Amino acid sequence: MAAALSWLARHQTHDRTSPLDGSWGLAEYRRQCKDTTCTGPGTFGLNTRLSNSAGTALALLPFLAAGQTHETKGPYRSVIRDGLAYLMRSQQRWGDLSGAAKPEQAQMYVHGLATITLCEAYGLTHSNKIRIAAQQAVNFIQSAQNASTGGWRYTPGEEGDTSVVGWQVMALKSAHMAGLQVNQTPS
Repeated sequence: MAAALSWLARHQTHDRTSPLDGSWGLAEYRRQCKDTTCTGPGTFGLNTRLSNSAGTALALLPFLAAGQTHETKGPYRSVIRDGLAYLMRSQQRWGDLSGAAKPEQAQMYVHGLATITLCEAYGLTHSNKIRIAAQQAVNFIQSAQNASTGGWRYTPGEEGDTSVVGWQVMALKSAHMAGLQVNQTPS
C-alpha cells in the first residue's frame, strides 16, 4: 500500500496558479511524473474538469482507506488537503461535484464518486468545512433522483441505470454512516 500511496502523491497536480491545483487528471497525470515508465494515460470523455474530478475522487479514496486525512500527522497530509480543496472548489452552488459547467454524459458517476470521498473524509475528521460540502453533495444526489422510478442515470432526473444507482446508493450510505442527513424515503 505504501508504494501505491507514494505513486499517487507523486502524480498530483501541484501548481498554485492553476485551477487544477491539488487534482489528479486522468489524461494529464504524467505532467507531474519524473518516471519514464509511466504509460497509458486514461480518458474520461472530452471534459478535462470532469476527468480531474473523477481522478481526484478515485485518488483520494486509498489515502482515506489507509487512515490518512488532512488532519492526521503523516507524509500525505498536504496531498489530501489539496485534493479535498480541489473537489470543494469544483463544487457548484447547487451541490454538484462533477466539475462540469453543464450536465455531461457521466455527471452522476463523477458526482457519486466525489460524494463518497467527501463523506468518507468527513466521517474520519468531522471537519465542518467538509461537512458542509458533503451535505450539499448528498442533497444534490437526492434532488437528482428520478421522481417516478427512484433511480439515477447519467444526468439528474433521468430514469435509473444500475451502475449509476450503485454509486449514488454507496454515497448515501457513506453519508449516513458519517452522520450526515439522508432522506429515508425517496424525494
